[in-house]
Amino acid sequence: MKKAKRQVVAEDSNVMHIADFREKVVSEGKVVFEHGWDSGGPGAGAGIERVLAYKGRFWYSSLDYGVQGPYDALLDTVLKHGLLTVTSATTEISSTVLSTAELVLRLESEFKDMDRVEFTVNCDTYVHEKGSGFSEVREKEEQGDED
Repeated sequence: MKKAKRQVVAEDSNVMHIADFREKVVSEGKVVFEHGWDSGGPGAGAGIERVLAYKGRFWYSSLDYGVQGPYDALLDTVLKHGLLTVTSATTEISSTVLSTAELVLRLESEFKDMDRVEFTVNCDTYVHEKGSGFSEVREKEEQGDED
């Protein structure tokens, strides 16, 4: 019976198994994007999908799908993995590289028929409402509606 070959990658002139390399990406890479979600269901009903920067490339990381990549651009990585698609389970979208305006401009909705879903983008609260799309939620004080 033939033994299965393990994939290897070259890293700094050393040969390393792909699984070890992916572990290194997760432990040493810098988180540059996160999409948090919580379905409210039991078990694995919540999580965070991340994009990491490591040695000038970008890597997608998810508990469900593992580490995938490399990709040349952050936005390509985010779009390829649907991380700008807001669902009823989305709780947050954040990036240390992309501004709130850049993120909101590219948001897509998976719940066009739902009445209202609230989530954060780079710590600012946004809402998607049926028929009106995405908008920022302003505090009463900012709107001049003080009691």
